[in-house]
Amino acid sequence: PEMNRALVPKMIRELKPSARVVAHDFPLPGIKPTKREKINHNGVFHYVYLYNFDKQSRLPVKRF
Repeated sequence: PEMNRALVPKMIRELKPSARVVAHDFPLPGIKPTKREKINHNGVFHYVYLYNFDKQSRLPVKRF
């Protein structure tokens, strides 16, 4: 999870607006995923997060 936190500012700066990013088990902090899927692999559940880096998703999500 810490690596994702470190990568978010770089992705916001450098990815094209049409870029898509997939994260496995750990979401990108501060960015709302476009889609989240719960996957069952041999009885072990995992989450896969899809992010579309359009203008709206580049805005930080406030955490309360």
